[in-house]
Amino acid sequence: MKIICTIKDKKIEDSCNVLLTHFNDQDFLNMVCLEKFSYTNDSGVEVARRIKIGPIAIQKIVAYKTKWPWSSVLGYYENNTYFLNTRKMDISVLDRAENLFHELVGHGCGYTHKEGKQDAESLNSVPYKSGEMFKSYIKSIGVLK
Repeated sequence: MKIICTIKDKKIEDSCNVLLTHFNDQDFLNMVCLEKFSYTNDSGVEVARRIKIGPIAIQKIVAYKTKWPWSSVLGYYENNTYFLNTRKMDISVLDRAENLFHELVGHGCGYTHKEGKQDAESLNSVPYKSGEMFKSYIKSIGVLK
């Protein structure tokens, strides 16, 4: 996977590097293999296989600004592009890496969840759950805290 980022920001660049370096680490993929996810019939092993193969070869990150300043949306994924909400730039590298994983890998590999406010089933979807797992994995190997 290659990421083309049109936003010049050190934290976003660092988050992209964490994602690209570790999204298909075997230890992480072994964790994914053990999970069961919502919104898919794929086993954890199949989800891990799809992550390892990787999403679409080239992913783009572009800026957008929500109409509503109180929106909690960090960004959204559409047509191999992650639209990053510029009203939510001040998050940690670790949280941004988790969000990039959710969008670029989770959705990039074709997985989905319910739109809008998330319920327990959506939080168990591949994008959400594997994004959380990725964040925990990155912390556990000492890359970021």
